Amino acid sequence: MPVKAAESGIFNLRNQHYHGFQQGDPQVSRDGVVLDLYSDEGNFEVIFLEREYANPAGVTQPEINRIVQSLRKATPGEVASSASTEIESTPRLR
Repeated sequence: MPVKAAESGIFNLRNQHYHGFQQGDPQVSRDGVVLDLYSDEGNFEVIFLEREYANPAGVTQPEINRIVQSLRKATPGEVASSASTEIESTPRLR
């Protein structure tokens, strides 16, 4: 279902593993961008909320493209090793 961001455009996107749609043009609107990605094994959605984004220009299309091109399904070994990895917390600096 289209979201408000889709008012600035809906675009096809794909990489080696996924295909789908991008709702929203980051050059036109700051209403965010929604990626709906599908494969034979499932689907997922990525939402970029830009109102609080640190960069005043917002997320850029090249950044979105890099994220999409880097997405892939994790292998069972990667999933198992990430589940057993402990993340160390870093003390906050004051």
